[in-house]
Parts: sequence; C-alpha cells; structure tokens
Amino acid sequence: MSKREPKAYRQKRIYEIVRERGHVTCSCLASELHVTERTIRSDIEELSCEYPIETVSGNGGGIRLQEGFTPLKLAHSPQEIAVLNKYKQFADCPEDLAIFESMIRKCIF
Repeated sequence: MSKREPKAYRQKRIYEIVRERGHVTCSCLASELHVTERTIRSDIEELSCEYPIETVSGNGGGIRLQEGFTPLKLAHSPQEIAVLNKYKQFADCPEDLAIFESMIRKCIF
C-alpha cells in the first residue's frame, strides 16, 4: 500500500491541474489523485477560502479558477518550503498543524 500524499501537496496538485486545464471535473481529479470525490470536494472547499476557485453545477460543470485571476509568484524557495514541511511534525496541537499547512500552501501556490 502506498503512503498517502500530504494534504498540502494534494491541494497544490489540484490547483496546478485546474490552472493548467482551465476546467476539470471532481471525478477526474479523484481518479487522477487516487482519492475519493469527497476528499476532492473537501480540498476544493478549503482552497476556495484562500484562492478564487469555483465550482459550477450541471451539464458542463466542474472546477475552475475564476476569470481574471493571476497567481502570485513563489514567496519562498523550495528549500524553505522543505524546512516548513520538516518542522510541521512538531506541531503539538491541531491548530498549529493547520497553520503550518496554510503556510506551506501559500508558499507553493
């Protein structure tokens, strides 16, 4: 059994796929990332709190970035992001872990 990918990296990949393709379905993302559609919906809900990602229902619906959105450039080097990932294991409460994951997500988008 393979180790599950950390949530921050999965969310980064979701963002990259949506940005690259312009539009993608929840079922396509779930299949590609080897998670459930519920996991994808939960990730999209979290991402949409910080990034202009939207979902569209119905025929032709799916997940996309809002029109006019331009992603920011990286604020930290890959080495700095690696250090954040390394030390997040020492977060001693769920709130601190959530802050680490939020910091990492902001660095990689």
